[in-house]
Amino acid sequence: MSLQSCRVASWLESAGLARRGRICLRGEVAVGNYSGMSPSSPIDLMMINLAPQMGVGQRLRLETIQERLRKLPLGATLDLLAQIAYRADSTMSSQADRAELAEQLFAGAVGQRAGAMIRAAQNLAAVSSHDVVTVAVQALVHCPDDAVAPHPDRHARELGALILACAGLAERKGLNDNELLLELVRLELWFRLADLDRWYEVCHRLVIEILPTLHSDVDWVDVTQLVEAASALTLERFMSLTFAMGVVGLTTPGQHMFPQYLKDDTVPRADIDAWARVWTIPLAEARSKALVDADDSNGWSFSCFFDRPILEIAPGRSVVIRPWFLAIKGTPTGFYNLVERLLAERRGDTLRWSRLFGRAVEALGRRFAVEHLAGTEIIGDENEVRRRWGPGKACDTVILGDMWVAVDFVHRRISRATATAGTVTDLARDLSIGVVDKLEQIDATITRALATEIAQPVAVYPVVVVGAPFPTNGLVMNEVDRLLETRTPTAIGIDPRCQPPVVMDLGEYWTLLETAQAQGLHPSDLLGNWISGPLALTSFRNWLVTHGPGQAGAPTARRHWARTCEELFVRPT
Repeated sequence: MSLQSCRVASWLESAGLARRGRICLRGEVAVGNYSGMSPSSPIDLMMINLAPQMGVGQRLRLETIQERLRKLPLGATLDLLAQIAYRADSTMSSQADRAELAEQLFAGAVGQRAGAMIRAAQNLAAVSSHDVVTVAVQALVHCPDDAVAPHPDRHARELGALILACAGLAERKGLNDNELLLELVRLELWFRLADLDRWYEVCHRLVIEILPTLHSDVDWVDVTQLVEAASALTLERFMSLTFAMGVVGLTTPGQHMFPQYLKDDTVPRADIDAWARVWTIPLAEARSKALVDADDSNGWSFSCFFDRPILEIAPGRSVVIRPWFLAIKGTPTGFYNLVERLLAERRGDTLRWSRLFGRAVEALGRRFAVEHLAGTEIIGDENEVRRRWGPGKACDTVILGDMWVAVDFVHRRISRATATAGTVTDLARDLSIGVVDKLEQIDATITRALATEIAQPVAVYPVVVVGAPFPTNGLVMNEVDRLLETRTPTAIGIDPRCQPPVVMDLGEYWTLLETAQAQGLHPSDLLGNWISGPLALTSFRNWLVTHGPGQAGAPTARRHWARTCEELFVRPT
């Protein structure tokens, strides 16, 4: 984030907006090891990117940035921006690497000053991949075709100056409450890069294991047929390549170029080409979309890169402007968006797909509870809830014991409008449908249960589990509280045993159950320690690896990697 984020953080501390008593702003995220979480540092790290307001680089108007881009060749510019974005993300976790990037990119006195500043401060970064992508959108609109011979060093320094200037443009004064709320949500959605290994495993289980069992569902969508028709690959090979290429792009220098062929020839190049075509956008179409993206004054629209992150800049020559845009395709959100796009292209029913995927999220959430809570009494679905506590709105799962955990699952992702150029009204709609409706069901369940059950709990924890990444910070949870109050709950916020509601994504919920099993704890023990501590309004994952006990024991075996290795690297006998 730019200097703006520093001011946002200071403003938050003094604004008195934390109805629950704590505010924690999170910004850009270090790209941690693919294999898991660090045991000694938080996943989400506040990083401040250099900008002219900090005395590095030149302040430029947007029109000046655009004029300079008109002097640079398009293909070479996009190639260099892709390399810079990769370095920006891959160096985030190393102070020395961030300083080296600054010295190489800016060169001369500016580079020396930038490198010295980064070496003196743990939370400074040379550039933000967000600003790189913003410049890339402008490049698509303004750079001419490659009529000018590229000069990589000179052009890289010019782009470094423009990226710094772009970071300066992001500095906005006088954010009102609604603008601040949206800025925090978008920071979380676009910069939460860690723990892909767990998300890939969740995706594998949803797509390969859960969805086929729902073939008799009234909203059944044959995603196997859909993906295989679009890619000319089996679903398992397509998913295996998506996992493998996502990791390669994030962890291997120089992998911004496509196609990328595996060194082992067990995968035919034709298969990799077929896979890449699904994720490739032609240059002309990208330029057309960039015209719309560039009109987004807040700088969060990336339709020219996000849905299909491989950009064909010349025949047989493609780049990935930001590797994370490709890596996220192996997550449940990435797969959901792909099927939605394929259905839309064929004029299929995307609402049916949304309902079906939501039921898959519920089924996997229940399966996680069964796998990790052996010996704990669980009410496993809403029908069982109604049989035990009477008719009415019911949540999906209740984990019983001295303390209860009442859970409702929902797939509802943050909408494209909220994530890009929408207003706080779009966010309120997302929170109402994706969280508050579910809390209302949990509240009704808890109310009937407390009125019926003989063995009363000491405490009850309402938990909404979202099957997609969800922004968790103080202002978002304050908005959830406010919206819930309009529904006049009868247990949450009323009964003293009922704890403040929390929101977790499906990956975090799995982490909660897995850690509870390894530690010999009830999930409520971990939830109680989390929401009573100083990181109550950050994500559960952030608390777990900093103030919490960390993950204990070996993680659950990763079926997606076993299947990927078998699919891609084992020769048939």
